[in-house]
Amino acid sequence: MKTRLRLGLQLKLVIALCVAILTILGTRTYISFQVLADQQSELNRQEMDQLQSTFLALVERSSRELFRYGHQHVASSENLQTAASSLPLSLHSAIDSAAYLSLAGKVLASGSLGDDHSQPSGKLIAYAISQVRSQQRPIAFLDCRDNCYQRAFIPLITSDNREVILNLNRSASLLVEDFFKLTHAEIALFRDNVADADTPPSIALASHGTSTLGVLEQLNQQDPAVAPDVSLQQFGGKTYSVKPFTLSDTNGKPHRIAILKDQSDLAFRFDAARTQIIVSSLITLAVMIMIVYLICEPALRRLAGITLILKQLPNFEFGPFRKALKKVGRSRFFPDEIDQLKLALTQVSFSLQNLDDTVNEQKLALGDQVRSLEQQRRFVQTLLDHSPMAIIVSDGRGKVVTANELATALIGVTDASGLPIDHWLPGASTPERLHRRCHLLPGGRFQQEQPLVNHNGEQLELLWVHTTVEENDELLFLSVGVDLTERKQAAESLSWLGEHDRVTGLLNRNTFIDRAREHVHQHNREHSFSLLMLDIDNFAQFNDRFGFSTGDRLLAQLALHLVEHLPSNALTSRTGSGEFCALLTHRKDQAPQDFINELTSLNRYHLSMQNANEEVSLSVVVEPMEDGSSDIEDWLSDVTDIMVRVKQKAKGTVYCADPNDTDRVAREERYRIKGQILEALAEQRLILFYQPIVNVTENRVSHCECLVRMKDRDGNLIPPNDFLPVAAQTGLLSRIDYAVMEMAMMQQSQWQRDDINCGLSINLTAPTIEQQEFQLRLEQLLEKTGANPERLIFEVVETDSLENIAIAKHLLGNFRKVGAKIALDDFGVGFTSFEYVRELPVDYIKIDQSFIRFLHEREEDQELVKSMVEMSHKLGKRVIVEGLETVEALAIVKSLGVEYVQGYYLSKPLPLDALDLSITLPPDAQPDRTRSTA
Repeated sequence: MKTRLRLGLQLKLVIALCVAILTILGTRTYISFQVLADQQSELNRQEMDQLQSTFLALVERSSRELFRYGHQHVASSENLQTAASSLPLSLHSAIDSAAYLSLAGKVLASGSLGDDHSQPSGKLIAYAISQVRSQQRPIAFLDCRDNCYQRAFIPLITSDNREVILNLNRSASLLVEDFFKLTHAEIALFRDNVADADTPPSIALASHGTSTLGVLEQLNQQDPAVAPDVSLQQFGGKTYSVKPFTLSDTNGKPHRIAILKDQSDLAFRFDAARTQIIVSSLITLAVMIMIVYLICEPALRRLAGITLILKQLPNFEFGPFRKALKKVGRSRFFPDEIDQLKLALTQVSFSLQNLDDTVNEQKLALGDQVRSLEQQRRFVQTLLDHSPMAIIVSDGRGKVVTANELATALIGVTDASGLPIDHWLPGASTPERLHRRCHLLPGGRFQQEQPLVNHNGEQLELLWVHTTVEENDELLFLSVGVDLTERKQAAESLSWLGEHDRVTGLLNRNTFIDRAREHVHQHNREHSFSLLMLDIDNFAQFNDRFGFSTGDRLLAQLALHLVEHLPSNALTSRTGSGEFCALLTHRKDQAPQDFINELTSLNRYHLSMQNANEEVSLSVVVEPMEDGSSDIEDWLSDVTDIMVRVKQKAKGTVYCADPNDTDRVAREERYRIKGQILEALAEQRLILFYQPIVNVTENRVSHCECLVRMKDRDGNLIPPNDFLPVAAQTGLLSRIDYAVMEMAMMQQSQWQRDDINCGLSINLTAPTIEQQEFQLRLEQLLEKTGANPERLIFEVVETDSLENIAIAKHLLGNFRKVGAKIALDDFGVGFTSFEYVRELPVDYIKIDQSFIRFLHEREEDQELVKSMVEMSHKLGKRVIVEGLETVEALAIVKSLGVEYVQGYYLSKPLPLDALDLSITLPPDAQPDRTRSTA
């Protein structure tokens, strides 16, 4: 039986394999055809590209021929007309017309073979002459505005040293003929319709235009912006490979050109092969469908009969099911899987019958288990009663169903069943609360802190977890609470410790600043305020003599002493090791001198110890708050500065600060400017001015230095010397550096999109590049702005704090990692050694303007600058001089080999809308281009 079954399966597998092979062969044939078609298409594209290269090579060769021919005909000024007339008569040159032109575009002499259609227009002559003069070389291009000509403009010097430009014009039909002879491919040039922009260009010149006119007209109607690189065009029963491309003249005017090659024979062969593959595939598909039907139809018919019989199994009709199953026919030739299914279903019916008997036996055992579960429920209740958590079960009406012993003990009742739950959990059964509880999904839960009120009205802090459960189709709410009363008390203690000093019990520094700021804000209209600072003199020596435990006792007793002798409304704190501060509130008309005498008792304190009393002196400073003064932290900083001066001159005294003190006025001005800087940063009122830097050798602006300026609220510019020193003192310089970096990078990215080839130089300070996250922020700014790091130069001031060479090399290496360049600014002002300059990875040395301003008047400055330039060049660095203000200084630095110059002589720093990137050196200051630079 098993042998015959395997034989039936093998026969079917063989048939299925045959069908699969037919399918694979058909698919593979089609894939092979498609691969061949793709390869032929690629070869066609390569051939068309080669034809395009051939035409461009012909154009280039023809241009060089015109240049060579023009250079061979140099005449004197008197013989220009004779030379111009003789040029078109030279048959081997094929020149239609020629003309000698002055540098202003005037025709000095001309000659042609016939009509003047070959002569270029005056506008084209003017533009071509400007290109020749700017590029200092001959130019040639195709011009198909009217008829297609190849035009060449060649700068010449006559035998009497007169500069002229020779214009040669030759018909482009020679290029078309040569191209057809070389390639046997058709080519067409199109004429742009200048008068009407909506009319497509017309055909200016074509090889065998009559035979390809239809294809060319179709191609002429296509939009060149969306036309494919190489395409197949059909016309008149023929198929052509078409390669459109453009060729620009010197004016940037694109001329459309198309190359055509007849591919009719290849297209016919591919169409025949495709038709044969489709027909064979359809025949194979039909045969495959017929074979599958013949194989599967008998088995599916028997399987459908078994499916109908299976409906009897759910009714436990096992005997009739087996009888009906026997009536299903067997396989005609060999036993197959359907026969195996009949046997398996027969066995399943016997197994189900045995399972039914087993279920009936299990029903009897289930009753015993229910009784056992009841015993377990009582055990669970015992566990709940001894649980360390309060557990309450309530129904949807807010009535308690059950509660464990801990919950009833906390509430203060013996039995809570049936009582409203909101007696102990206020608001638990309100409509809003019930709505929230009833919308809990089964198994869902929510957590909250809610006080539990006992029978005495006392509130206990508990953390509740509310969960829904179902019992007998009724939705119940399980509330489990954990007592948090002790934890709350501990948290309050920790909060107190976080706000107060551990030794004295007074407010700590941060809490004092916050509460003082809030107090001043609430009462500044009706009261005045003074800040009192007391500092124990020589407190460090006191700890050394008597130990830290005695020092802590001194602090604690002194804190009590201050609280007793200061006004009751004083806000007192310990703000330092031996430093105390108090905020004093007094009437508007009461000056600090009125109560200064009351503070004299605070500058001496006697500490009782085992053998003697130790007198401790304190320095006391009182500073009144002026209207509109700075923040509490700035005020505290002022008093600290005054305390330092008092301790230097008069320890153990009481000092009342004078509102007109010059140091205080300076600090107030510093804080005012600091506020302006913060506002400018927040409101983006920092702007950039740009000062061009000219490449001496190339005589063009290579890059610009970015200089930051700040606007006040009225839009007036604040000089950098007024706010940058304050920014350095107050730690805001790095924020300004990052703002300048972002603005400069955004501008460089915009220039790059506008095809403006100009770099930017950005000044950075050492504190900024020394920051740990500087490398990451630099990369983030480059990614955010899209700036090109190769067009950025970062200037680092020589006198900044990059003292360690190894550290400096590592920090400056961050710029090299992203591809930017580095300049060492203000060179010569500091005390940098040659070794320092040699080891640092800088690209440019910027000589400080103090050496350049009077360079033409001081020989010693010239010698210093000369030595700096020579040293820089020997170290492989390029040199930039700044502060250039006179043409005499420019001539000197050029003679010294300086590569870049910058200063008011060329341009002062300007806003972006006034910046001129086209400035150059004056003609009499042009550099010697033959001189090599370092």
